[in-house]
Amino acid sequence: MGKGRGKGGDECDDCCDECGDCLGVGVCIFLSVLSVILIIVSFGNIDVQEVGLFYNGISVSINRAELIPNGLRFVGVGNSFITFPKVTQTVVIADKTVPGALGKNLTARTQDGLVVDMQISVGLGDDCMIAAL
Repeated sequence: MGKGRGKGGDECDDCCDECGDCLGVGVCIFLSVLSVILIIVSFGNIDVQEVGLFYNGISVSINRAELIPNGLRFVGVGNSFITFPKVTQTVVIADKTVPGALGKNLTARTQDGLVVDMQISVGLGDDCMIAAL
């Protein structure tokens, strides 16, 4: 008799062996691609003019004790950096003759009625921003 696809045929046994091998290879390729993607998204980058705080997205907390300098760092899945500029920013409230001024002098009066013109300059740096958190 001829070889068919019914019981006792050799073709079915060969097909099942090949499918089992294909399934194992497919699972292996899937897990490899998934591992590579998870490793890639587990890195965080901080630019040259920035510093960062570590943010744990799983426990939803910030590590305030350590400022992290610039560079590429391994943070893990679900974690990231909250970045801040490293340079000091100065806000100047003075007349327009002062470079970078925002407006006019602040004018006030003393208890005696004397006019006082004020020029104010505030510098915001890394310590101020961290303390505000």
